[in-house]
Amino acid sequence: LNHKDFFRNIVAILVLAFVGTTISCLTIGGGLYFLAQQGYITAVNGTNPREALMFGSVMAATDSVATLSVLGSLNVDPQLYNLVFGESVLNDPMAIVLFDTFKGGTLGDRHATPADLRHTLGNFLGILWGSLGFGVLFGLAASFLTKHAAFHSRPRPAMEVALMLCVAYLS
Repeated sequence: LNHKDFFRNIVAILVLAFVGTTISCLTIGGGLYFLAQQGYITAVNGTNPREALMFGSVMAATDSVATLSVLGSLNVDPQLYNLVFGESVLNDPMAIVLFDTFKGGTLGDRHATPADLRHTLGNFLGILWGSLGFGVLFGLAASFLTKHAAFHSRPRPAMEVALMLCVAYLS
């Protein structure tokens, strides 16, 4: 992955990840809710769309591993590869934020007031920015640890692997 190409396309990647995941979530959740209201699906609550939207947010988090593998083997345009790769990295956190918003908010209630909708939007933005901030801070701390752990002066493969596993698990 070329970092310059990735950051050159960051606006398009963010639009694909955030807007695309939201549209996918609302389409899947809305369709499921409609089918539940019509009686075609009985396992989903047909009186409140929250459950259907939560399911839609889970399904909206698509993994593009197979697509990236095919694109890599076909040597496609690097811009296309970076767009698909960037979207696949960012759509999972977006789906988590949507799921938490539908789970904890009042967005699925039929009689939601404007104050309830503002609360849900605030919850969404709080989870989004809190997660981004935590990820950036933890990434910086992990970078600092791995840079200053002195593995270059005395190689310790077991310590390096243990540190990487701890960093991956704690993030």
